[in-house]
Amino acid sequence: MQNPVTYSGAAGLGLLGLFRPDGQVNTILKERREAIFREMAWTVERIAAVMKTGEALEPTLNRITNENYAWVAGGSGGLFIALLRDIAAGLSTRRSDVEDMLNELRRNLPDKMPELEEFLQIVQINIQKRQPVVEQLRTLGRTMRDQLNNRIDEIAQQAELKVVAITSGVIVPSMLFVVGGAA
Repeated sequence: MQNPVTYSGAAGLGLLGLFRPDGQVNTILKERREAIFREMAWTVERIAAVMKTGEALEPTLNRITNENYAWVAGGSGGLFIALLRDIAAGLSTRRSDVEDMLNELRRNLPDKMPELEEFLQIVQINIQKRQPVVEQLRTLGRTMRDQLNNRIDEIAQQAELKVVAITSGVIVPSMLFVVGGAA
């Protein structure tokens, strides 16, 4: 006769095997969103700076994603630079269905990224209506960098709280022990 603990352990591991992959996928998606966000925060304002010189969107994207100018984008780039390359490639073919092109690119990007959606809308407005979008791009980049700085400050404050907790949990009782032991 089998032990009931064995059955419950097997059932528990079966449930863990059922739900664990979803957790892993969600963790990877979260990391991907954060990577895109960080890259966007630093690249969007660079796009605005190049466009401020009078260049249109297509040459700007070509310049930022070009290997000769990798330093502008902070290296060869990640997912956001790949998106910019795809947009530049679509524009260089003179596609007339810009909205379809951007929707096609959206399907391959993580959900729940309003900043990325806002960027794609800014691109669409610039391409379809030929409106200048430098200020919108600057504002988006500045807002995203501020959010990153706020996250850094939040992490720093949490670290300070941990140090205070450890200090008060170890040093104060040690001092009481030393002082109380001498008395």
